Amino acid sequence: MPEAHLLSAAQRVWSEVSTDVKPADEVLDDPLLAAEDLKKVVKWLQHSITKFGASASVADVGTRDQALKPIAEEVIKAFTAGAGTLLSMRRGAGSCLIKELRDNGAGLAEAIDALGASVGHQTMSICAGKALERAKYLEKTSVSNRAAIRRRLLKCISQLRDANREMKEDLLRETPAARSNEPGGSGGYGDGDEDDDDDDLEDSDDMLEVALSPAERRLLEAIHKAAILIEDVLKDASTSCMPAASASGAGPALSELEEAGAQADLAAGAIDALATDSVGGIDFEACKQSISKLSQAFAIFGAHFQNNVTADQLQAALAAVQDALEAAEAEDVS
Repeated sequence: MPEAHLLSAAQRVWSEVSTDVKPADEVLDDPLLAAEDLKKVVKWLQHSITKFGASASVADVGTRDQALKPIAEEVIKAFTAGAGTLLSMRRGAGSCLIKELRDNGAGLAEAIDALGASVGHQTMSICAGKALERAKYLEKTSVSNRAAIRRRLLKCISQLRDANREMKEDLLRETPAARSNEPGGSGGYGDGDEDDDDDDLEDSDDMLEVALSPAERRLLEAIHKAAILIEDVLKDASTSCMPAASASGAGPALSELEEAGAQADLAAGAIDALATDSVGGIDFEACKQSISKLSQAFAIFGAHFQNNVTADQLQAALAAVQDALEAAEAEDVS
């Protein structure tokens, strides 16, 4: 059990509060809190954390706990107010917003706990900085369901862009055979001096580690195309979360956006897993599981978001991935 310290209560407070932070039966489309109320609590938190860190750095070892106790109590009061503010938004909050509230509350509690544990150690200034950073995250907490959904969608878009960039780099890498036909390459024995031969062998070994087999290349190309379509769908969904879209009444309902947010996580994770499991030896069973997750996500995307990408395009992309995997598996068996 962790040793108790002056700020141990932060974790205890959040543990008690977090059990009540769960999705509401009725998800509301209006702001659930005034942003100004959140800023006031964060300002209090930042002031108390800064004061605690500064006082702890100059306090005498013998009387340190006694001197810091009232300041620590102020930090806990401010944190409790912050936790209560997050808790107040649970009425009307959907799954995306609830996840954000839990993550921000838990992150802040952990950072404050680490600050308390670091008193008297060289890491204290670093821990104080992290606690202030987590308080700043609290200030940026979404105060409406649409804002929370859009934040999750944008995070998934960023994840997909990273995956797309890495897949593109893998697909653009030339094969060792191509390198061997270049002037000065290692296409024959005894070419060049001994040092050049060693360098070529070393380069060739590196290329062998990353070169794609024809089956891997076909599969990765199909995954890459599917990922690009998903990115376009999530951009469409993200735009639908904006106030102007909701005011017009023409966009998807809040419940549909909530479902899109959940499926975005699923789809982005599946693409990451597919890209990883398709290179350096295809993991067929793992790829099949990821394709199943993509199929679930595509069904939701195709039902609600067809401004830029149609349901038929999504299904065709999924079928291409499935076909490439089956072909690769057949080649592997033969």
